[in-house]
Amino acid sequence: MQKFGIDIDPQIIRGILPALRSLDDNTLLSIFARKFLDAGLPSSQFSFKENMIQYCNQIDGQKLEIGPFDRPLLRGPNVEYFDILNTEQLKARAREHGRQPDNVPEINHVNSEGDLSEISSKFDVAISSHCIEHSPDLISHLKQVADLLKSGGSYYLVIPDRRYCFDHYIKDSTIADILSAHIETRKSPKVKSVIEHRALLTHNDSIRHWLDDHGVSNSENRVNGARAALAEYLGTPDYIDVHCWQFTPQSLLDCCRELWELDYLPFSKVRVSLTPFGRKDFTAIMTRE
Repeated sequence: MQKFGIDIDPQIIRGILPALRSLDDNTLLSIFARKFLDAGLPSSQFSFKENMIQYCNQIDGQKLEIGPFDRPLLRGPNVEYFDILNTEQLKARAREHGRQPDNVPEINHVNSEGDLSEISSKFDVAISSHCIEHSPDLISHLKQVADLLKSGGSYYLVIPDRRYCFDHYIKDSTIADILSAHIETRKSPKVKSVIEHRALLTHNDSIRHWLDDHGVSNSENRVNGARAALAEYLGTPDYIDVHCWQFTPQSLLDCCRELWELDYLPFSKVRVSLTPFGRKDFTAIMTRE
């Protein structure tokens, strides 16, 4: 198995595409890769994030969940939680946004800048959902997670697919973007990300995106959006929480492969699963060997 690649389960594909049932695995995988990568078909059981979450909950060993807020993915006595806010702050935020404060777990590790380096425990599993796209310095985040994992441990991720969410009109992030943020030791989103978030977003209805109805990227309000973004960025010392990165399964895979070759990725194996029709996120597994 390739260390960097898309997880494609032949048995799942045979169940979805009966015409391919009689083919050997190699032929089936070749046809799927040529014809169906962008068709909205699940490529593996982990194309559905709930399957990955269930799998992680069944793994023995110590686990770390990053950014649970009021919807923790993992439960159990061997689970620890990290967030930028403590338990009471998260509960207050949940009440403020009409969410579920009683669902906020007890946060074991807190750092307002998202710095994981002060955690002394070691884990078999780390998991996050819709987290890495908010990390101003993605390389540092991945290195910090890798440092917390035991040998053979894996980081399980749920990541928005920018094609099917409000980031649709924003281009894929590249290694140039990611490396620049790391070299600059970026601690907060750059002004470009704030402008994109305030002026270039579109709707967040994944079904509409899958049906090629992407809406208007605030074209009539781009000037006002950019003006507001600049005023916000220049006028506040507070951290502005926006997406710093935009990925698809393939673009994330490409970036990870390139970063590995440049010795900037601490994970020697990265597997992604394709985004199924109607969904707005995909999953990835990064393993430290």
